[in-house]
Amino acid sequence: MSSLTLILTLLLGTSASHASEAGAGTNKYVSCVVAVSDSVIDRGGSFTISFILHPVDGVHVNGDPTPDFSFTQSDKSIAADTLRFAVDTSTGHLNSEKSLTCVLSISRNSSTGIHTLHGTLSYFFCSDEKGWCNHYDQPVTIHVRIR
Repeated sequence: MSSLTLILTLLLGTSASHASEAGAGTNKYVSCVVAVSDSVIDRGGSFTISFILHPVDGVHVNGDPTPDFSFTQSDKSIAADTLRFAVDTSTGHLNSEKSLTCVLSISRNSSTGIHTLHGTLSYFFCSDEKGWCNHYDQPVTIHVRIR
């Protein structure tokens, strides 16, 4: 299976998981696309998860309070690094043309096979015109194979 096919499969699978986990639905003001740098990772290796947030016209995602990715994996053999993102210094808003990224590291002691990883991307978004702001917790589910 090619890398592009794997990424598309993961994206489609992630989108379906969002709909089922969000309960009340998805964020109608900010869409989120999730991608992984590699879906097959060697024990002791790492991969990057990227989030691309697309706010609708007239809405922005805040750089402060900062977005956060929490990884809810019960298996401690996979660890998440700090979420990295770009902020437009003139507005304080997230640069919506750049992805938010987080590196996940796989322990050498991790078990091989398919792992389903769950996490939450938390962020604040605001209306430019109306002045309201809301917090949103975007559920994220990805599948990786550790070899």
